[in-house]
Amino acid sequence: VSGGDLPEPPAHPSRLGRHARKNAPHLPGLSEPEAMRHYVRLSAAFGFFQFAMPVIGWYLGVSVREYMEAWDHWIAFVLLAWIGGKMALSGLRALRHRESCACPSVDPTAGSNLLVLSVATSIDALAVGLSLAILGTPIWGEAAVIGIICACITAGGLRIGKTLANLCAFNGWAE
Repeated sequence: VSGGDLPEPPAHPSRLGRHARKNAPHLPGLSEPEAMRHYVRLSAAFGFFQFAMPVIGWYLGVSVREYMEAWDHWIAFVLLAWIGGKMALSGLRALRHRESCACPSVDPTAGSNLLVLSVATSIDALAVGLSLAILGTPIWGEAAVIGIICACITAGGLRIGKTLANLCAFNGWAE
């Protein structure tokens, strides 16, 4: 044991019974620092955009309220339909070929993929900021709470997803 390493935990028998995975999942091998980098990168990006969008919406709401109300839901619809469509097609292709979804060749937690996902999932927060501007509510405290909660939920979702990937019912990579 050196530095920040922890000793191996004692082995416990699986309580999953027949649902326990027989073979190791076919997931990309990530070292502990790489996995932590993914957790932090996704949580920080999603949390930041969930914080920033209400602030942007609030400032826009003060000036161009009528135009925002007419288009914000359509922008959110198009972005989320595009992302959902890509996920559905990927899953259907895998079902047709009776295989688990392939691990993406490009890191989905970095670059333009992360930017598009962060913006698409936070567009509705723009409308929240707009609503708060209409009500005359201060924005900074509310936006900070929204961002922090989103970052925590993202980290929790990643952890749950990693755990579910080890169950035989949820085989392999999932987008």
